[in-house]
Amino acid sequence: MATDAPNRTEALRLVIDERRREFAMLGAPRLIDLKRLNREDWFRKDIVHTADGETWTLPANDLRYIMPVPQTVLDFNPDMPQYER
Repeated sequence: MATDAPNRTEALRLVIDERRREFAMLGAPRLIDLKRLNREDWFRKDIVHTADGETWTLPANDLRYIMPVPQTVLDFNPDMPQYER
């Protein structure tokens, strides 16, 4: 599908939408895109999921986007701090 984007922002939106479709069942590319693009005011997105009447929200730039350092790594590097979450 050939599409012309009128500007840089719209071109990026088209690419991100295509990546969401292409990697629908893989979580890592989506997480990487969210972590990187949530720093941009024009692309921030809060993630909201609802199940069984309960709603969970992950705001843009939340510390929960940071994965903890595995304990095995901390065991080998005792001076390495654990990331704040």
